[in-house]
Order: sequence, then structure tokens, then C-alpha cells
Amino acid sequence: MDIVFQGFYSVFMGKTVFAKLNTIFLLGILFLPPPLYATETNKEIYVPENLEEAHLELERMLPTDLIAKIKNGTEAEMAFYHHGVGTRIRNLWLWPDTRLKKYFNERGIFHPDDMSGIILDTFWCRLNNKPFRLEERIHYYKQFWEANTPPDRVSPTDGAEIDWILKIHKGGNPLQVIHLGVSKSDNSFWRFEYPSPKHIEPALPEEIEDLKEK
Repeated sequence: MDIVFQGFYSVFMGKTVFAKLNTIFLLGILFLPPPLYATETNKEIYVPENLEEAHLELERMLPTDLIAKIKNGTEAEMAFYHHGVGTRIRNLWLWPDTRLKKYFNERGIFHPDDMSGIILDTFWCRLNNKPFRLEERIHYYKQFWEANTPPDRVSPTDGAEIDWILKIHKGGNPLQVIHLGVSKSDNSFWRFEYPSPKHIEPALPEEIEDLKEK
């Protein structure tokens, strides 16, 4: 999903100002929450127990024309439902302390954005009789957080804490990250690259310039 958002961003930034405003307006209409659910009422919300039940609830709650639109789209296009449908899923099922949230926590998924992403992507797979690739998706999100969490490392010079203040995705890849930081003892500049070489080393000159601007 992250790669899809990056592609959308590139296309969006290439538009004229008028086209950008038009795109924002159309997306706002697409992501309006009220029409997305066919039978949502003020009565108690049923929270699914697992991924299978989540799919069944979506089939019950979503309008048939929206389900058809999802089925006829591509898996990559599920990123556009991160808001709207995704927001409802997170607010009703995942932000509260629910059994569905526990289901994902037990599999190493802890952020509701990631949970709703898995639910929506695999819902598309279900509609199109495609493999869920669940373990692959879980591995991606685990790797994402491992890559993007500031390293718990100290200055090799004196063991001082480093304030990691800048993060760079190499080539726009969210799984290839350079963390840049400043030592709290002598203001020296350091870098930590994931997934390799996974050790602290002095920041490069151009990286130091980036840090000085922060």
C-alpha cells in the first residue's frame, strides 16, 4: 500500500493546480463515510472475531455496487479505500480494545492502519478468488516497523544518547531506511542504515547538511 500511495503522490504532484483541486474534490466525494455502509445503525456494533468474519461483515455491510466496484478494481486500488471504508473499520473494530484487535496483535500486527490494510487487501483477494498471502503481508508490516523505528543505539565515541531526528527512505522504499541523528554530548552527526549495514557510522557530508537544517 505504501508503494501505491507513492505512485499516486507522483502523479498528483504532476498535475496543474486546477487538476489538483479537482482531484481533491473527487477523492473527498469518494471517501465520504455515510454512503459506504448499507445497514449501519445506532444499535450495538458487531465486532468480528477474525479475518474471515471481518470479510463476511464487509459483505453484509457494504452496498452491493461498492462490492462490485472493489471486485472489478485491482488490489493496488484498495489503497484508495484507506479512508472512508478503512476509517470506519478502524473506528469501529480496531481502535477500541476488541477481539479483532487482539487477533491481529497475536500475529504481531499492532497498528490499526496496518490491520485495516490487511483486511481490505485480503477482502479484494476473497472477492477475486486470489490467495491472501497473509504471512507475506504480516512479514511486510513487521519489517516496516523494524526499519522505521529509530535505532536504540548510542554514540560509538562516548556512549552518549543519540537524538535520531531525520529519516530517509532510499529510492522511496519504506523498507530501506537511513536514520540520521545528533549526539547529545558533543553534537556529532551519525547515521544508521537499515537493513544493511545495521551499525552506527559517521554521517556523510550531505547528510550533515540535512541535519543542520532541522
